[in-house]
Amino acid sequence: MPPDEGLTAALEAFAQLIDERADTLRAMGEKPHMMGSALRHGVEACHAAVRGGDLKEIAAAEADASRVLKETAERLVATVIAALRRLREGLP
Repeated sequence: MPPDEGLTAALEAFAQLIDERADTLRAMGEKPHMMGSALRHGVEACHAAVRGGDLKEIAAAEADASRVLKETAERLVATVIAALRRLREGLP
């Protein structure tokens, strides 16, 4: 059973986006390397679980990868909102 290809593709695309915007994210106080690393780890965990062949491990890896994707997206949105608030209030 292959990992959820949509999930792993989303993780990889999001990691690539973070890499492309790393300077901006750092300027907003984020650590893009850590964000991208967590996303890529989720992809690798899914692939490793598939290689192992245990359906429960595959499901657990996909659930963890989904959690990482959700938490990273929430963190990114919160960072952007905070940056917009600082801009609106004239703060650095």
